[in-house]
Amino acid sequence: MAAGAFGAAITKGFGRLTAIDDAQARLRGLGYDAKAIDSLMASALESVKGTAYGLGDAAGVAAVLSAAGVKSGQEMTDSLKLVADAAFV
Repeated sequence: MAAGAFGAAITKGFGRLTAIDDAQARLRGLGYDAKAIDSLMASALESVKGTAYGLGDAAGVAAVLSAAGVKSGQEMTDSLKLVADAAFV
Protein backbone atom coordinates (compact mmCIF):
# COMPACT_ATOMS: atom_id res chain seq x y z
CA MET A 1 0.00 0.00 0.00
CA ALA A 2 2.70 2.50 0.97
CA ALA A 3 4.58 1.89 -2.26
CA GLY A 4 1.43 2.63 -4.27
CA ALA A 5 0.79 5.85 -2.39
CA PHE A 6 4.41 6.89 -2.83
CA GLY A 7 4.24 6.16 -6.56
CA ALA A 8 1.06 8.19 -6.90
CA ALA A 9 2.63 11.12 -5.04
CA ILE A 10 5.69 11.03 -7.30
CA THR A 11 3.50 10.90 -10.41
CA LYS A 12 1.39 13.85 -9.27
CA GLY A 13 4.52 15.81 -8.35
CA PHE A 14 6.01 15.33 -11.79
CA GLY A 15 2.69 16.29 -13.33
CA ARG A 16 2.72 19.59 -11.44
CA LEU A 17 6.32 20.26 -12.48
CA THR A 18 5.45 19.55 -16.09
CA ALA A 19 2.45 21.89 -15.93
CA ILE A 20 4.63 24.68 -14.51
CA ASP A 21 7.32 24.12 -17.14
CA ASP A 22 4.70 24.11 -19.90
CA ALA A 23 3.21 27.38 -18.65
CA GLN A 24 6.63 29.01 -18.50
CA ALA A 25 7.36 27.80 -22.04
CA ARG A 26 4.07 29.32 -23.24
CA LEU A 27 5.00 32.62 -21.62
CA ARG A 28 8.43 32.57 -23.30
CA GLY A 29 6.66 31.84 -26.57
CA LEU A 30 4.50 34.91 -26.01
CA GLY A 31 7.68 36.97 -25.73
CA TYR A 32 7.93 37.40 -21.95
CA ASP A 33 11.41 37.68 -20.46
CA ALA A 34 12.61 35.88 -17.32
CA LYS A 35 11.73 38.82 -15.05
CA ALA A 36 8.15 39.00 -16.38
CA ILE A 37 7.75 35.24 -16.08
CA ASP A 38 8.98 35.38 -12.47
CA SER A 39 6.42 38.08 -11.74
CA LEU A 40 3.60 36.05 -13.29
CA MET A 41 4.69 32.93 -11.41
CA ALA A 42 4.71 34.92 -8.15
CA SER A 43 1.12 35.97 -8.87
CA ALA A 44 0.22 32.35 -9.58
CA LEU A 45 1.78 31.21 -6.31
CA GLU A 46 0.06 33.96 -4.33
CA SER A 47 -3.30 33.05 -5.85
CA VAL A 48 -3.13 29.39 -4.77
CA LYS A 49 -1.89 29.83 -1.19
CA GLY A 50 -4.42 28.30 1.16
CA THR A 51 -6.50 26.73 -1.62
CA ALA A 52 -6.83 23.31 -3.22
CA TYR A 53 -5.95 24.90 -6.56
CA GLY A 54 -2.51 23.81 -7.77
CA LEU A 55 0.39 26.00 -8.85
CA GLY A 56 0.68 24.11 -12.13
CA ASP A 57 -2.95 24.90 -12.92
CA ALA A 58 -2.56 28.53 -11.88
CA ALA A 59 0.58 28.90 -13.98
CA GLY A 60 -1.25 27.61 -17.04
CA VAL A 61 -4.15 29.97 -16.47
CA ALA A 62 -1.67 32.85 -15.92
CA ALA A 63 -0.23 32.16 -19.37
CA VAL A 64 -3.68 32.31 -20.92
CA LEU A 65 -4.66 35.45 -18.99
CA SER A 66 -1.43 37.21 -19.91
CA ALA A 67 -2.05 36.42 -23.58
CA ALA A 68 -5.47 38.03 -23.11
CA GLY A 69 -3.87 41.19 -21.77
CA VAL A 70 -4.14 40.77 -17.99
CA LYS A 71 -1.16 42.57 -16.43
CA SER A 72 1.17 40.86 -13.97
CA GLY A 73 1.02 41.84 -10.33
CA GLN A 74 -2.15 42.46 -8.38
CA GLU A 75 -4.39 42.37 -11.47
CA MET A 76 -3.08 38.88 -12.34
CA THR A 77 -3.29 37.64 -8.74
CA ASP A 78 -6.88 38.86 -8.40
CA SER A 79 -7.85 37.28 -11.73
CA LEU A 80 -6.26 33.97 -10.78
CA LYS A 81 -8.06 33.98 -7.42
CA LEU A 82 -11.36 34.49 -9.23
CA VAL A 83 -10.63 31.55 -11.51
CA ALA A 84 -9.68 29.38 -8.51
CA ASP A 85 -12.86 30.36 -6.68
CA ALA A 86 -14.97 29.58 -9.73
CA ALA A 87 -13.24 26.24 -10.28
CA PHE A 88 -14.14 24.98 -6.84
CA VAL A 89 -17.75 26.14 -6.57
